[in-house]
Amino acid sequence: MKRLPRRNRLSVLRCCLAAVLVGLCLIPGGALAAETSAGKVVIIAIDQIGLQELNDSGTPALKALIKRGAVGLMSVHAGSNGDMSAQYTAIGAGDKVAGILVKSNLSASATVLEGFGARERIDNRFASDIYLERTGKSAYYPKAANLSISALVIANTTGDFNGVPGALGTALRGAGLKTAVIGNSDTADAYGRSAIDLLMDETGVVDFGYLDGSTLLADPAFPSGKRTDTDKVEAMFAAAYSRADVIAVDWGDTDRVRADREFMTGGREKTLIKKSLGRADLFLQKVISEMDLSRDLLIVVAPTPSAPDIKNNRLVAPVIMAGAGINRGLLTSPSTRRQATIINTDIAPTILHHFSLAQPTEMTGRVVSGQAYDGDTLSYALAVSDSWVEVRDLMPILLRGFAYWDIFVLVLFIALLLRRRWRRWAAKGRWILLTVPALPLAFLLLPLLGYGSTTLAALEAIALVVALIALVRWQARSPMEAVGLIGLGVMATVLIDLGTGSHLMQNSLLGYSVLAGARFYGIGNEFAGVLTGAVLLGALYVVSAGGRAAGTWRKIMMLIVLAVPLAMMGAPNLGAEFGTLLADVAGFGLMALGITRGGYKIRDILSLAIMGLLGIIAFVGFDVTRGAAGGSHVGRLVTQIGAEGAAPFFTIVNRKVAMNLKLIQFAFWNWVNVVSIGVAALSFYGLRNLLELVFQRYEYVKAALVGGLFCCIGALVLNDSGVVTMAMILLYLVPALLFLMSYELGDEAGGL
Repeated sequence: MKRLPRRNRLSVLRCCLAAVLVGLCLIPGGALAAETSAGKVVIIAIDQIGLQELNDSGTPALKALIKRGAVGLMSVHAGSNGDMSAQYTAIGAGDKVAGILVKSNLSASATVLEGFGARERIDNRFASDIYLERTGKSAYYPKAANLSISALVIANTTGDFNGVPGALGTALRGAGLKTAVIGNSDTADAYGRSAIDLLMDETGVVDFGYLDGSTLLADPAFPSGKRTDTDKVEAMFAAAYSRADVIAVDWGDTDRVRADREFMTGGREKTLIKKSLGRADLFLQKVISEMDLSRDLLIVVAPTPSAPDIKNNRLVAPVIMAGAGINRGLLTSPSTRRQATIINTDIAPTILHHFSLAQPTEMTGRVVSGQAYDGDTLSYALAVSDSWVEVRDLMPILLRGFAYWDIFVLVLFIALLLRRRWRRWAAKGRWILLTVPALPLAFLLLPLLGYGSTTLAALEAIALVVALIALVRWQARSPMEAVGLIGLGVMATVLIDLGTGSHLMQNSLLGYSVLAGARFYGIGNEFAGVLTGAVLLGALYVVSAGGRAAGTWRKIMMLIVLAVPLAMMGAPNLGAEFGTLLADVAGFGLMALGITRGGYKIRDILSLAIMGLLGIIAFVGFDVTRGAAGGSHVGRLVTQIGAEGAAPFFTIVNRKVAMNLKLIQFAFWNWVNVVSIGVAALSFYGLRNLLELVFQRYEYVKAALVGGLFCCIGALVLNDSGVVTMAMILLYLVPALLFLMSYELGDEAGGL
């Protein structure tokens, strides 16, 4: 066969290449999107169910999935407006968000309409036309759109909200990945289309939407007379699985049962929930059979807790993950650093991580992983949930009792000291003062004993305090040593717990409450304040022991006592309490400066400020290099400021101010601050002679008070709950000061 000339051969090659390119362009986008190296992600939302209901139901597919993957409890405190549609939006935003109405009436006057397919009709109008009217953008079949996306965006531009609705969908679309949403939770008189918020982009659109009534089956025995049509949803899922990379399925039936629960007996509600879970389990079996869990990721989640759980303060929802990247065991994330615990904002970063996509700076969630656990993971998660409820129920009573005890003790002793003829009573009962700084240690150790009833927990706390005071009184040879031993004991216990996983703090009455939806789980504002106050007393004792003039070694030891807690408090993988870290750098630095230099010179203060600033810059720089998925909220903030300007910084400032103003108005800890400051002021003006004697005997007390004052001011200004942190610091400084003053009463003071 005669060969073509070289020029002709090149022409044929070009034509073939052009034909291939044209062919690729003609292939539907979904078909290309289905071939991703990372596999697909499937989210099945079975809303308003509890972990106990999963445990009690006959759901073999769910139970097998739990054994194969990992189970956890999800904090769902996403929006402060109490609107549960915010939970769906928070998952899709990867951050705390405001929601809009959960459901909308089926009428022409309804203004809040969420997910609708482009061809779906509302009062004889196509959903695509309503979307175009409201946004000026087009959404054609087979797309679906959140028709109220503009209202949702506006709701998140003000108040205590930082999230971007649709951030997950936008990131997926930017990578060329396709999204699909199937099913609804419609009732007889209201739409239930919040599932679109899981995967929509920032314009409110998903690539494929199967949201209309065709997913439902008439059933007169079921609430609203309709339920999810398993066969139809299975067929829609098969179609979506071949075209999309991320698919969300709203099972809907559990929502419909909860919507009518007030008209049912408890037994009927349980029966219908069990039947709904049974049908969902059959659907899950079909899904698992179509998926390749060596490449794909399957997430079964209840975006909101069940009504019975909410009634019982069990404000977490179950989540199960299995497939690529998830080890068998218990779910956890850097957001919580707790076994079997994640936040709803962690799901979006986990999906992006599955596709090896960068996490947007506006997402505060972290990547979820499975933590190995050999036992029954479902039983463990249930036990953890029960313990949280137990602690949450005890908190209001015991913490208020602690605050009121502190106030009572301070008022009592300042009154006794101000009246000369009552001072002998102050001398006799002065050890009562040290019960105040000892109580946080008792609360930290209390989980080792177990809580039981409120009365039992209170008696255990009292017993621990009495034992601690007796031990200190037995060991201490001077008033300063008594104060210092308590400070060092509290400091050492907190740091040891912090370095070994914070297991005691996580279950302490002064710890973070998962049920309250704490945004980030580090050392926490309460124990950050406790640690700060304890360190001030411990460092004061170390430098004051053995006489008035401290030698070089005691000053070095003091610096170590001050430095180690700073390092652990600021470490992103340990304390992660940046606001208190900044405050303590200033306060501890001023204390050290006053002791080592014998006073405060402008040059020394500037040098201290520069060194502190350089240390903080180094810390933040290291944190930024860890990326959005690994760094703390501080590193993410710096990255976000670099990308968006100063707006994120001012948003956080506004949030901190708003939170502290709220706490000042309502928190009982604010009364601790008011009384503590009042008692300190009376000591300086009404008991100046006693105070001068303390300063003469212990020359470094004045520097410790200056440092403590700056710690308090910094904590108040820089923390979301600075009122609480400040109260914790003061309940160490003020009782200790009164205790030292009680030994300067002359003949009334007596021995130790």
